[in-house]
Amino acid sequence: MLVEFTVKNYRSINESQTLSLMSNSSTHLRDSHTFTIKQGRRNLRLLRSAVIYGANASGKSNIISALQTMWKIILESVKSQRGDEIPVEPFAFNPENSVLPTEFDIIFILDNVRYQYGFSATKKQVVEEWLYTFDKKDEPITWFERELDIETGHYNWLDDNILPLEKTFWQKSTRNNELFLAKAVQMNAEVLQGIFDYFVTAHPLIRYVPDEYLGVAVQAACAESPDLMSEILGIVSVADGTIKQIKIKNNNAAKFMEKVSSMNELEVIRQSKDIDHSFRYDFESDVAIGRKNNDGSIVYLSLDEESQGTKKMFNISMQFLVAINVGRTLIIDELNTHLHPLLTDYLIQKFNNPITNPNNAQLIFTTHDVSVLTNKNFRKDQVWFVRKTEQLNSELYSLAEFKDISRNEKYANNYLLGRYDGIPYLP
Repeated sequence: MLVEFTVKNYRSINESQTLSLMSNSSTHLRDSHTFTIKQGRRNLRLLRSAVIYGANASGKSNIISALQTMWKIILESVKSQRGDEIPVEPFAFNPENSVLPTEFDIIFILDNVRYQYGFSATKKQVVEEWLYTFDKKDEPITWFERELDIETGHYNWLDDNILPLEKTFWQKSTRNNELFLAKAVQMNAEVLQGIFDYFVTAHPLIRYVPDEYLGVAVQAACAESPDLMSEILGIVSVADGTIKQIKIKNNNAAKFMEKVSSMNELEVIRQSKDIDHSFRYDFESDVAIGRKNNDGSIVYLSLDEESQGTKKMFNISMQFLVAINVGRTLIIDELNTHLHPLLTDYLIQKFNNPITNPNNAQLIFTTHDVSVLTNKNFRKDQVWFVRKTEQLNSELYSLAEFKDISRNEKYANNYLLGRYDGIPYLP
């Protein structure tokens, strides 16, 4: 589960901005929209969903992109070569920021243990890297800290003796453009394997798969959750009641799973996007949508022939269900695109309902659709806004910061009136 994410000096983000999934003390919708995780002597209460609003070009998508970039750096770190650039993008509107490090920090729950992992890096090198856990008294335990000495070019290391003696060898083997977490795991650091695996197997499902790669993505998803296809049909038929069946033509599932058994989901999707890669041609599949004909027979049309709304609903429902079935965090930019507001509302309720979301999956999304911005859909601490300052810096803030806002007020009306800021100001 995701607890908190912080980013600094990235694209339109200059100063540190934090998106938190920790709930506050409000009792509003507590039983349905929040859940608890046992942490030492106390329970940590987290939110099931969070929504981000803001004007066009305010920086909403950059919050999502920052999280995606962090994951990419972690998973691809050991594949880099000496001298390769780290794919960070410093704040674009101050020349001085180009030489300053971009910083990512995430707090997450794994096997009921709270971890905090992060790093700061320029395009040339990692400047800092850290990993902490928290004991029963909520005191941090340092697994490792790594800080670059600019004068000597060497790293200073600090830890609480959690790692075995081999740590010295792992440290010496870590290049300056490489993350220690990834390098140590590559060198069989079993003590760190589970933490790294969080980023491999529980990574946020960000955005949605391009239409032309849905067949491959469906095979990957259904292999992880065998009953997924019938569940997808259940949701897609809500959008279009005439849809009766879904099937994959040219299903290479057995061959596909043999190929991808050693790959993580990011590699599957990445390779499926590479049109020059044999992977796509070996396993390309067509998704077909079936409807009843006048004589009662089923007529199938390729998903390519369907409307953009049907494609989006199919795509989103697939990823929603995978997230809910295995308890992942799902992050989507512009959830409402091509979807009727009632469908968007329906999907949000899937996450906010503990009956349909028993594994405590989390949904984070950006949108311009104010029809879902209601006090029935969200607590105040679930609603976030992004505004751009005069210095062109994106600022992220929560509706819960407005102390004079009652939970019974009409959030959408207030937002459109500019009471929360985060809207375009028209001439």
